[in-house]
Parts: sequence; C-alpha cells; structure tokens
Amino acid sequence: MNLEEWLEELETTKAVLIGVVVTALFYFMVYDDGSRLETSIKNLKQQISTNQNKIEQAKQAVIEKEKFANTKKLLGERFDTLVQYIPEDFSSTEQMKIISNVAKTAGANILKISQTGRGEKFNFYEEIRVDVELVGSYTQIMMFMSGLTRLKKVIVADNISLSTQQSNSSKSESEGGVKINFKSQLVGYRYIDDNENSGGRR
Repeated sequence: MNLEEWLEELETTKAVLIGVVVTALFYFMVYDDGSRLETSIKNLKQQISTNQNKIEQAKQAVIEKEKFANTKKLLGERFDTLVQYIPEDFSSTEQMKIISNVAKTAGANILKISQTGRGEKFNFYEEIRVDVELVGSYTQIMMFMSGLTRLKKVIVADNISLSTQQSNSSKSESEGGVKINFKSQLVGYRYIDDNENSGGRR
C-alpha cells in the first residue's frame, strides 16, 4: 500500500468516525421521538387540573363565607332576645320569686317552694331547678301554667303531678268543691359564657 492509498483510507475512516459522532450527538441532543412532548402535555394537563381545583375551592370558600356572614347577622339580631330569655345572671332565688308572683297572680296557694339546685350543664347553658307544690282550683292552676308561658324567661314544668281533694268550705263549693294539688319541678335556664365554660361552673 503506497502513501496515497493510505491517506485515502485514513480520510475515509475519519469521515466515518465523524459521521458516527455527529449521528450520536444528534440522537441524544436533538432527536425527539415524541416522548418529551407527551410528558410536557401530561404535565400541562395536571397543572390545569390543579388550577381548576383551586378555583373551585376558592368559589366554595366564598359561598361558605357568605353563609357564615348571613348566619352571624341573623344570630346577631336575635342574640339580645336569647340572652333576655336565658340570662347569664339568672339564679334559683330569682326563679322562686318569679314563680311565687305567678302563683299569686293566678290565685293559687303555695304549699312548698324550694331550691333543687342546678341540673344538667350543657355547652352554653345550664338548668336551674326549683320544686313547687301548689293548691288551687282547676282554673287557678291553668292560669298559673299559662302565666309561666308568658314570662320573658324560659321556665318549663318537669315531672308534673296532679291530684284532687274535696273541700267542705262554702267557697270551694261555689267553685265546684274541688281543689287540685299541683306538684312539679320547674326548670329555668341560665346562659354560660366562654370564660365560665373554660373556668368551670361558678
């Protein structure tokens, strides 16, 4: 092999090597069979879905905020009435005084009225219980019960017991001669604020 033939062969070998290198570089750096594009599209779809979820969450938050604002406004308008009917400073002594006044107004006689103490305690209120025993005509007892419903306090009758007794007095005879014994535990309610809830019952 002479020098000229060797040079020609060398040039051919270089050309092949250069071609192989260029092809490899093109394949790894430039060529794309579509997988990159598919990955980009997939990531874009995920981003769109995430943004849509965020938009829906934001819309829901606005709706909930509006509901809360309307509820707060409604409760704010009625809160003063609620506190009036279930006051924070209500006590069994005040409750007994109210019950005595209602009984006297109805014309019924009070045989017994005594503190029972506080009943169940709930998140925002607790019970105040008073034992009561009255005697009077049917009309007087009904007037007493009606008087309780007209109070600006929540007082309900629990464990009601009614019994009749015959009276020999002329006054009772004019009223039908029948007296009714009324026994019950009357339950009032007292509001408990947040400070008292955290510090226990006072």
